[in-house]
Parts: sequence; C-alpha cells; structure tokens
Amino acid sequence: MPHSLAREIVIPALPQFYQRYPEITLCLSANDAAIDVLREGVDCVLRAWQVEDESLIARHLPALEQVTCASADYIERYGMPQTLDDLATHQAVGYFSQRTTRHYPLDFMSQGVCEQRTLHSQIDVSGADVYVAACRAGLGLIQSTRYGVRHWLESGELVEVLPEMPPPDMPLYIMYPAGHFLAPRVSVFIDWLRECFARPL
Repeated sequence: MPHSLAREIVIPALPQFYQRYPEITLCLSANDAAIDVLREGVDCVLRAWQVEDESLIARHLPALEQVTCASADYIERYGMPQTLDDLATHQAVGYFSQRTTRHYPLDFMSQGVCEQRTLHSQIDVSGADVYVAACRAGLGLIQSTRYGVRHWLESGELVEVLPEMPPPDMPLYIMYPAGHFLAPRVSVFIDWLRECFARPL
C-alpha cells in the first residue's frame, strides 16, 4: 500500500485489528510504486488506481476527499488565487507516476464538471511524502488527500486554495488475484480495511 495510507490510516488502526484477530500476523510493504501481484506472491494490494488486469479482482473502498493547498509562505509571496484564471500566475509542485511516467495536471470540480490546469513547476516529484514536503517548502500548489495534510492545515502551515472548487475524491481499490482460493485471514483483513476506510478520517 502507499506510504501515506500505511502511515496515517492503516498502521494507527492495527491495534484494533489485532484485538479482533490476535492470531493473524501481517507482512506489510509500504511502497508508492506498482508491483506485480502474482509475481511478488502477495495476498492483496491497496491502490489509488485501478489496473485493467483480468488476473486481479478489484473491490472499491470509500474514496478519499482531496484538497488543493499551498504553504502560507507561498501565499504570502504570490497571493491567494480567487479563480481558475488566477492560476496562470502561479506554480505547482509537479507530480508524475513512476509506473507510467505520466505527469498529472491539477483537477478542479466546478458545477459538476472537472476542469484541468497545468501550471509551471520548478520541481517534479513522485511519491506522496516528497510531494507534500515540496509544498511545505513553498515550491507551489499541490492536490492531496485531506487526511494527508490535515495536521499542517490545522496548524496554518498549509492553506487551502479554491475550496469551492475542490479536486475530485481519490478512488481506492483493494486488489487480489482472481481464481485463487481467498484464505480466511486475507478475507477478514480485506473486510477490516473496508471498515477502516469507511470511518471518518
């Protein structure tokens, strides 16, 4: 599963899992890159994207709310954008996928329509932790899950930008090999993950 999901959501909730299933042991790998589920021999993966792969079964988890934000220092230097057109004078922290090398634009929901903007960037990164770190350093706007930046939003280090036009929610999927016997320990872990992400974050 991605580093941020493991660190912020799953690991803190594991004591509750072990209270319910004390005989189960877990081997958890936190990695923002895609892996070959069958070749690696893992029971299941948690991903923020769905892979069109007939060898895998994908089950939806509750989607995560996202926000656009920037550091308070960045806003002091460049001003607070009030409209999408204002973004033309701003910059973003660029984000690219290690899996596909695709660079992602910023997405904004406006009256039910998703509008994209590609801003100038001084740095492109891959990985949620460095993405947030670059934003905290004042290098530009980012779009992140709210849970992933909530501590810095609450402290005022980061500031939400264009809250009336938030990014779409981030979809989540739990994926496991198709056509294989799903061991009870894996089944109960998947069901627990669904419960875990259904709670308010």
